[in-house]
Amino acid sequence: MRACWLLLLLALPVCATERWQQPQQLARIFEDVALSVEHGEGRREIRKWQQPVRVWIDHVVGDRALHERLTDMHLRHLAAITGLDIARVGSREQANLVLVFTHSGRWAGDIAREFGAGALRHLHGAVCMGGLRSEGGLILGAAAVIPVDQARMHGKLVACIVEELTQVLGLGNDSELAYPSVFNDRTPDDLLTDLDCSLLRILYHPGVRPGLDPAELAQVLPGVIDDLRRHDLYARALADARGAELRRLIAP
Repeated sequence: MRACWLLLLLALPVCATERWQQPQQLARIFEDVALSVEHGEGRREIRKWQQPVRVWIDHVVGDRALHERLTDMHLRHLAAITGLDIARVGSREQANLVLVFTHSGRWAGDIAREFGAGALRHLHGAVCMGGLRSEGGLILGAAAVIPVDQARMHGKLVACIVEELTQVLGLGNDSELAYPSVFNDRTPDDLLTDLDCSLLRILYHPGVRPGLDPAELAQVLPGVIDDLRRHDLYARALADARGAELRRLIAP
């Protein structure tokens, strides 16, 4: 099967209870975020990493130390939640996830380089963009491009780092069902919520296999959620969200 890019955008927004904790609702949200694909592109299937994630930062703007610090904080958070082996490397050749900090003057060129010229038609309304390549549900590589001046202008620099790096782990779709969540533009919080942490734990549960289609996922998802709930899913997810280094940095 040919691998192709699945594009993931953070757009500007054009507030629910803890109802999401009900197992059936949590399953609906997970299916919507993990199976749906933005712009109708690609097969509806579970996509996830099954190999170490090696991250290279391509930096063409100022404030490198700040951007790397913010990125490292979020990567550590994602690794702790998912159990993935995530580390930064020193070159593009060593990486399977490339993060580009650029500026609006280079934005279109960087998008075309990372995702192909076809991705340019999705630029309107996007503040930053990420994408992943997968085959049979296995994520082979990913990239995210953040035009720093544009993101800062909209107050979305941290939001871009958090959402794009989280989405390229396999939660690829924004959803009106997900609230509060970085996958819902109505959510005021730019950092991972306990719902987001729950979705990541579900995705990286061994019972959720790469390549599952909607019918196959529906067969296994109730058991996965029940298993996680027996192991204090909601309390652990709340601790995950509250313990984020970025949260302590931004709101000490």
